[in-house]
Amino acid sequence: MINVFKSITQKPLWVNILAGLGIIFVLLVLFFSLLGWITGYGKYEKVPAVTGQNIVAAQQLLEAKGFDVVIQDSLYLDSIPRLAVLRQSPEADATVKSGRTIYLTINRAIPPQVEMPNMAGFSIRSAEMYLRSLGLKLGDVTYK
Repeated sequence: MINVFKSITQKPLWVNILAGLGIIFVLLVLFFSLLGWITGYGKYEKVPAVTGQNIVAAQQLLEAKGFDVVIQDSLYLDSIPRLAVLRQSPEADATVKSGRTIYLTINRAIPPQVEMPNMAGFSIRSAEMYLRSLGLKLGDVTYK
């Protein structure tokens, strides 16, 4: 260890400065030449459309293309099959780098539970509007 410091200190200062600049130059050239490999430059994939598909089929398709899949959110719509993909991000046909994460919003399998309000004293019209604002549908009506 002491021999290393002796060899550095015995040389003229300009030799040490040139050696330092040479090492920095080599490191910069090495870094910039490997930058394309590090970032995956030029390796792009087109995102397939999975909206409307079952989550299992969509996940298999996306993972087969080399994407990571994350279920970001779930909503409930009774007009769409359960566990179907409602939205995806990035959108279909977007060009992204391979290995990118695709975020999916799916339709819930079980509808959310809502506490049934007391409708006594409401007119049929007011009750129907109130139920719709809660996301419920008016079923059979019984008059007493």
